[in-house]
Amino acid sequence: MAASDDGRECRADQTPAWFDPAEGKLGRLMEAQVGPNSLFAKSLDPKNKDGVIMLIEARMQKLLENRLNEVLAEFSLDQEESAMSRLKTMLDDGFQKINRALGVEEATTAEAARGHVKGIEFEADLYKVFAAMGRGLGDETELVRGTVGAVARSKQGDFVATLGETAGAPGLKIVVEVKESEWKLKDALAAIDDAKKNRKAVIGIFVFAKGSEPAEVGDFRRIGEDFCCTVDKDALAAGRPLLFLDSAYKIARALAVAAARRGAAGGLDLEAIEQHVQELLGWVDRIAEMATKARTIQTSGKFIEDRANELKDDLDRRLNEVLEMLRNGEEAGLTGIG
Repeated sequence: MAASDDGRECRADQTPAWFDPAEGKLGRLMEAQVGPNSLFAKSLDPKNKDGVIMLIEARMQKLLENRLNEVLAEFSLDQEESAMSRLKTMLDDGFQKINRALGVEEATTAEAARGHVKGIEFEADLYKVFAAMGRGLGDETELVRGTVGAVARSKQGDFVATLGETAGAPGLKIVVEVKESEWKLKDALAAIDDAKKNRKAVIGIFVFAKGSEPAEVGDFRRIGEDFCCTVDKDALAAGRPLLFLDSAYKIARALAVAAARRGAAGGLDLEAIEQHVQELLGWVDRIAEMATKARTIQTSGKFIEDRANELKDDLDRRLNEVLEMLRNGEEAGLTGIG
């Protein structure tokens, strides 16, 4: 017989108190450390918010979210160092180099800086240019769009220019009709006739936004005593010269004066005036061709553009000669041309 640790005796055929399945200390110790109610067992319970599994899940979720935010940040344009911002900068630089290589005009940059580009109000902005043309020629201009004219309830006609004292026939009027949308030629001619009646004008100019003009017109065409021409919105926004409108206005002035002077002095050479006008119409086409080449052919652009400017100067000179002939005829006081 042996003695137990607590002094009690136990027989050799009896299970020691430490290892008794029900009462043994070892069993109670294991129950306390790893049993269902132990801290260890609770920490492995997936339903326990403070358990190991939940802690691992929370940690992994945080790591994934942080990593995902880092990835998303690379696609943000708000951060200068992001991959997307660097790619955008690289593409912008590349396109700028291509534009410079192709000779894209600096006016495009100025236009964008003014915030104009596609946001222009075509008629209102075009009138500012038309008014400047009138001031340069000594004419009075007026924006009459939306107002009733001489014809009851008619608002036809957008701009009116009244020739000044130096024109040779002061008081005559030229009306301008402006359209951005596509119009058939016959409808445009009818609109010009209506506008002339409504604004008491002797000559009409129908202006199409470039790209909306009928095929029969092209960029510039004289039809009878009236004119159809185009205005490029990009040129208007960039402040570049509006060649076709400028030519139509100046030639229309000369024709208006000539028409008013048909009964003037016999010394007035109407045949010479008409010849000048026809040559001027030819110059407009040639100037347009030169200007187009100047914009599209970089290598010879400077030469062609200079040549176009020379032709335009000659156009202005011939117009001045026509008006001078008309004034001289009036001053001579000659009468009767049949």
